[in-house]
Amino acid sequence: MEFSSVTYANPLAEILGPLLLLIRATGFFEAYVFMPLMTLLAAYMFVELKHKAVSNGSFSIRPWSRHQITFSILCFSQCFLLTNAAAVALKTMILEEMDYASYFWFIPYVSPLHIYIVSVTAAHLYLIWSNSKSMIAKWLCTYIQIGLFGGYFIGFHRLLNEPFELTNPTTGMSAVFFFTWFGLINIDVFSRFKNTRGTVIDRTKAPLTGGRNVHEA
Repeated sequence: MEFSSVTYANPLAEILGPLLLLIRATGFFEAYVFMPLMTLLAAYMFVELKHKAVSNGSFSIRPWSRHQITFSILCFSQCFLLTNAAAVALKTMILEEMDYASYFWFIPYVSPLHIYIVSVTAAHLYLIWSNSKSMIAKWLCTYIQIGLFGGYFIGFHRLLNEPFELTNPTTGMSAVFFFTWFGLINIDVFSRFKNTRGTVIDRTKAPLTGGRNVHEA
């Protein structure tokens, strides 16, 4: 899809064409530009998130009450992923900004995949920010878990199909990082899923009157 001397990766990119061209003209899509800027934004988000998480009890839930440094690292990594994946999602809407010498079948899906990653990360950060115990939180935990399954799949694929080189972390070695990182996220998601509650009906307290007592489990 060619427009204004650039080739767009998918129809959504063509719709956002004027915005993408404006961003591209600033040089933002260069890695040495967007990565420092997005990392600074991630740091600001992390500071605000940590203040909120301390006040709302997110830092007090198990197991993070005893491993707050690990939880802090996890929170910052999620902020970093959110901001930088959002930048890459915009960058990869323009074919010339991608690192491929020829066209591959998956190119139109690179940007949507990063948008999906952003949505999963945003859902997790919202859970930390709100420390909600509502049914909405339970559904968000399920949504995040679906995304984690995809991450585990990529990790297994790299471990089984790419060389395992300690000096090249982008190959099978990256699977170790994936399993560790996603495992920590899973621990947090499981903890929050267990702490959620929904409205249930207790029929044992009023069996004769036909009434029913409602409480939150």
